[in-house]
Amino acid sequence: MTILHNQTFDAYVPSDGAQLYAISNLTPAYIPFETLQLVPLSRAHTESFAYAKRLTPPSIFNHVLRCFYFGLALLYTGFPSRTPGVPQISFNELTMRLYHTTILHDLGMSNIPEGMHDPSHGMTFELQSAVMAYNHLHKAAPELDAYQVGDIVDCGQLFGESDVNVPRVVVRRRGVQWYRFARDEFHEPVESQDGAGDRDEVPSGPILQRGVEQV
Repeated sequence: MTILHNQTFDAYVPSDGAQLYAISNLTPAYIPFETLQLVPLSRAHTESFAYAKRLTPPSIFNHVLRCFYFGLALLYTGFPSRTPGVPQISFNELTMRLYHTTILHDLGMSNIPEGMHDPSHGMTFELQSAVMAYNHLHKAAPELDAYQVGDIVDCGQLFGESDVNVPRVVVRRRGVQWYRFARDEFHEPVESQDGAGDRDEVPSGPILQRGVEQV
């Protein structure tokens, strides 16, 4: 299976599950972890990786990584694409925003002084996560414009249903839901690189290691 560098996806899709599935061709398929690892990372991505890893407990950090990989896998299994009349977003732009969205969406769960003493700590953890993600992105990714940053931060916290939504929200939400379904209903572990399942640890590999090595 090749990476989808030249693929585009619908920039706006229904966030209601039934409506989304009605216009999709979602078909369960095995996506090798090596394929998911081929997504290129920029320095801004690795800085988000290191920031989230430093602030959040291991269980939360593993959770946000799973959200990314499960969300990314949806793009290989029939996510709406090239629907007539619907604006398109490129694979690279979509995965760039998806990565920041998923990795930074639970910063408010931090249990270290840096997170607990943040000025936004008195807010709900969702709002604290949004504030911290916003401030982080302005420092780590100054090349992103206001719309890209706003989209990433909004998508990190929007779980409510609406008529239409941008794909980052839907991809992340469905990734979270499908991961929980597999975990709770089938007790499926997350596959590690050596083939051994481990529900508490995510696989290590280039896309993860680069987050530490390149910062």
